[in-house]
Amino acid sequence: MKFKKLGVLFLLSTSLLSVAQAAGSNWVQAGATPDGARYLIDLNNVTVAGEKTWFWTKMADAPTKDYDVVLAKNYVDCAHRDQAIITSQRFYDKNGNDLGTSQKARTIEVENGSPMASFVKGACTISEALQPTAKPDNPVPASEFRRLDLAYGISIEIPSHWVVLDQATRENLGAAGTAIMTNAGIEDSGGKKDRLLSVNATPYPTGSMVRVSVTTPADYSQDDLAAATSADFKGVEEEMRRGYAQAEGSGMPKLLEMQRVHTESFNGRLALVVPYIRADRFGPSPWQVTMYKIPVSGRLTEITLSQRQSDAPMWRPILERVKRSVRF
Repeated sequence: MKFKKLGVLFLLSTSLLSVAQAAGSNWVQAGATPDGARYLIDLNNVTVAGEKTWFWTKMADAPTKDYDVVLAKNYVDCAHRDQAIITSQRFYDKNGNDLGTSQKARTIEVENGSPMASFVKGACTISEALQPTAKPDNPVPASEFRRLDLAYGISIEIPSHWVVLDQATRENLGAAGTAIMTNAGIEDSGGKKDRLLSVNATPYPTGSMVRVSVTTPADYSQDDLAAATSADFKGVEEEMRRGYAQAEGSGMPKLLEMQRVHTESFNGRLALVVPYIRADRFGPSPWQVTMYKIPVSGRLTEITLSQRQSDAPMWRPILERVKRSVRF
């Protein structure tokens, strides 16, 4: 048998979710320069990890630069505010076209009165508000899981402290995936897709993600999977390579390794397993992504588990439990 479209659109939106902030953005202007450039900080995405406070910034309307907008990921030790670092930057022109990324770390200029000093002050103010004032008498274990009941009779357990993205965020990122696919000239696989769940691990920046969606109708059945050959699996791998290569110039992260496509049992059904390693647009560590595609009752249930490779020993057992918990 030969597989039909394998949901390149879902692949694109899944990859986009991995580089988006854990919650909806709330950009607030922190300063400006005489030439009209605006400096903004995302108040919704300031997080604390050890001594580091991580935050996102944006410079927009830069009239004297070769770019119009630059989005940056930064951290600061709020006990020593002169130790503030930009870890990565991504540049865009006036039309929103991606001009590339810089992974070169550099110190933020934090002299009094500068827009960057306002960034650091704002991040540290939020950081202080995030610090717990006292430990509860009966703290909830960080390892505790909760079960979520989704549409189509699907249920799944996730860590109780992970962040569930709201419906609007899921739809916006799905629309961004559609735009990238269209710009890259990739044909939509068709079908009605319901994005049921998008979960990001904490703390921020996230190191692991869970995605669940259902597409109607399914392009293949349990019988098709049972009859699949090694040639069919090779065809899936080639389609993935082509799709990523075609979309990379439109904003997709780089595909670093296409791993062996195969089938395995998933909650008593056969699943098409599509594993690969991709780059991170804002960090040095690649991501391991595994997509499970299960045709059930004429619908295709898609479950994607992702983890940053640098922290894989921590995330792997959590994702294995999430996988084993799925019921449909």
